[in-house]
Amino acid sequence: QYSNSNKFKALGKDTISLFDNYNSNYLYSKIAYGVTKDFTISVETGYFVNRTIIGLNKVDTVTSSGIGDLIVFPRYDVFNRTTEKKKIEITLGLGYKIPLGKHNDSTLVYTNPNTGQKIYTTSPPLVQPTNGSQDLIFYAFFYRGFPQQKFRIFANTIYIKKGWNSLGEKFGDYKSIGLFAGKTFFKSLGV
Repeated sequence: QYSNSNKFKALGKDTISLFDNYNSNYLYSKIAYGVTKDFTISVETGYFVNRTIIGLNKVDTVTSSGIGDLIVFPRYDVFNRTTEKKKIEITLGLGYKIPLGKHNDSTLVYTNPNTGQKIYTTSPPLVQPTNGSQDLIFYAFFYRGFPQQKFRIFANTIYIKKGWNSLGEKFGDYKSIGLFAGKTFFKSLGV
């Protein structure tokens, strides 16, 4: 996953630039195993090849890299009924995010020219490989299919309850809801 941006917003509006560019290269891996017909468990992790903030006028560039988080994510198909006229499926999941990488890496900000003493500060969270918190992930999936009409609707939702890291920081909880509809035309054209 490659991310690059030179525009930054707060509350839906452009902000005063604090830096010129942000970019990130992330390698993501996920392995899932169906323990039974109804129970699946997945393990996910990733490695940041780089996370970089380029300061205003190319001054004060901060770069980091490293392993991110480990996510253990079991899911269970709690309801699954299929007939000629309908298919209904409900799946629930409860995941756990464990930080593996560093979240308190530091950056050199000043070297005293007389004594050589170096002053460091904690790097911004935007360049740390992880935020350092242990989080709970709640997941739900609903599917309703109409096989005779070749039509289906489905929805999924995720809620991530963020924890505190060792620096006493807590990043905001995250919510997502997705609603989808699909129709198959002919034999294999899905829209």
